[in-house]
Amino acid sequence: MKLRYLLLFLLTLVFLNVGAQQRSIGENDQRPALFAAVPLKSHIVSEKLARVRALEPGKPFLLEITPGTVLEGSVVEKIQHSSNSTSINIRLTNYSNALFNIFFVTKESGKTEIHGRIVHPKFKDVLVLSKENDRYVLVKKEQRLYVTE
Repeated sequence: MKLRYLLLFLLTLVFLNVGAQQRSIGENDQRPALFAAVPLKSHIVSEKLARVRALEPGKPFLLEITPGTVLEGSVVEKIQHSSNSTSINIRLTNYSNALFNIFFVTKESGKTEIHGRIVHPKFKDVLVLSKENDRYVLVKKEQRLYVTE
């Protein structure tokens, strides 16, 4: 019985130590924020996002996310994974050449879902595109929670 309590105590210490190390990694992130001027959450008009799917590589890209805040760049790659899924990579020239990866999936019902993220490995923040309450939003998050290549 004492051995069980000792093992439980040691496991608790290990998990607390790992959690403290993970918190300190994020707190010590000295990289600058790329999206400091962008609100924590921005609603995006779904019709504007749907138009992105028609863009081809080399074409310019422009999307207003809030009044006065624009994503601007060009399409660098478009990949058709299957008949119902497409991903597009956009290089954002006005955000230090950050990569905007946007993914379109058409469900059996005919509705299209859109997901994406904007990330740059030299900066500590990322914008994540998702759907909340039938509206698309860009949400600012810490980049340490996302894998970048």
